[in-house]
Amino acid sequence: MKNRPIGLTILTFFLIAVAISIPLQIAFMYNHGISDITLILHKITALNWVVIVLCLTGALTTWEAAPEFKLIIPLAIISVAINNYYVAKWGIDYSAGASFLAFISFLFTVSILMTGKSWEALTNPGLQWWKIPTRIKKSIPVFIEISENNNVLVRTFDISLTGAFLKSLPPDILEEKIRKGQNLKLHIGIGDEQVTIEGTIARKAIHETGVYPAGIGVQFKHSRFLNFLSLRKILAKPFIYSYVGIK
Repeated sequence: MKNRPIGLTILTFFLIAVAISIPLQIAFMYNHGISDITLILHKITALNWVVIVLCLTGALTTWEAAPEFKLIIPLAIISVAINNYYVAKWGIDYSAGASFLAFISFLFTVSILMTGKSWEALTNPGLQWWKIPTRIKKSIPVFIEISENNNVLVRTFDISLTGAFLKSLPPDILEEKIRKGQNLKLHIGIGDEQVTIEGTIARKAIHETGVYPAGIGVQFKHSRFLNFLSLRKILAKPFIYSYVGIK
């Protein structure tokens, strides 16, 4: 699937809306304004907080189509059921019928939105093509630290926020000194535009394969969020570093 199923998107925002609705309902029932946030928080019960946390976590796992949804979504449904049961039995602001109807509506909405393509995408990670970052065919100089005293200047054939294919490696290094699964330190760009990222070799091609030249495919390991932002800045630039003496 090239695009996230619309059911997953709607379910994500539905769960967020359910979480937000709890403090909003309290504010409405007791005529609290924004300045009364402390009073609103004091009226949120422990069960309310469980529902809020599970719905927000469920929204995150649904948006990411993460396997944890198999645990989080059922827990969210159970928490809503228990919360509404106590509201129906001891609450004074809602009737038992309204509480029951609210739970049935929640259960029905979640169940409907998780059927069809949404369920296929959630249970089959191989269909989650929309999560694959777009590769940009851009030639950017990269200094590779193969070992402590062995640095090599190469170029990207294409690159994304999660990885790159590097070309222009000397044949002896490509064939003998690097291997699949090896960790590398990459200095991408030049001067003030440079960002340092660690990566792992995911693919090695000694000869041309289709449109790809000989080289290595590297998967990035973003250990620092600032490095991720710096890489985004580099990828957004339209120019190519043509003055570096390699092609």
